[in-house]
Amino acid sequence: MTSKISGLILFCAFLVFVAACKPTDKTTYNSIVKERDAILSELLKAQEARADAGLCDPQELMAARLALFTFRRDTANSKEEKIKQQELIIGLHEKQIEFIKLQTTTGVATRVTLLEATDRLLQERQLLEELRLGLRKR
Repeated sequence: MTSKISGLILFCAFLVFVAACKPTDKTTYNSIVKERDAILSELLKAQEARADAGLCDPQELMAARLALFTFRRDTANSKEEKIKQQELIIGLHEKQIEFIKLQTTTGVATRVTLLEATDRLLQERQLLEELRLGLRKR
């Protein structure tokens, strides 16, 4: 009899544990996504204000934009929105390459830096084509 009670208690504890570990509902997820979008948007505005005042490194500004666009791409509900955000990401990388090319001509950046930036751009273009072809769900 004691083993049955112990088994029943153990089973109830297991059910409580499973109930506590259930995945969050869609409302909680949407709330988190909305809050993260707001934070990333605020961060970008802050970096843009710093850039306007001459206090922000161009890389920091690009990183803030990239973080926001990547987040929006990854959480977008439609293929079209994912593609739109990916196109914005590609635009950032294209501007980055222009900047690095100028740095390369003045000796501030190396050819390796340019090659690495070009690889990142090609990775993003590849992802865009995968999104367009439906090969990526992300």
